[in-house]
Amino acid sequence: MTWFARVMGVLTVVYSVVVLLRPRLLVTPTGLVPRGGTLPMPVAVLARAVGARDTVIGLAMVFAPGGAALLTALWLRIGSDFADAAIFGLSVTDRSARTKTVAVAIGYGVLNVIALWLAWP
Repeated sequence: MTWFARVMGVLTVVYSVVVLLRPRLLVTPTGLVPRGGTLPMPVAVLARAVGARDTVIGLAMVFAPGGAALLTALWLRIGSDFADAAIFGLSVTDRSARTKTVAVAIGYGVLNVIALWLAWP
């Protein structure tokens, strides 16, 4: 059953395109920049790189044919989610921001694990 993987792909693309357009959406909740503070160019570039990565993976989840191609896209998404959780978990100094950021990344990773399980032949 691939419909859940496709929905997760669409959600990934929508969020990621918004991050490309508004990188503050990603970096403010992580505590990397304060609310209303200046968004440094290097932080915006990094956020947009994450948005681009996730857009490409999300498009693959939406358009890849079933089978190995879709499973590969899902593994990439899962790996990215858990890598994000680990990196932000080890790097964000504000405890509240770190907890929320890691929880969101792990939650999204778990949803993608479910999508992988449902898409498994």
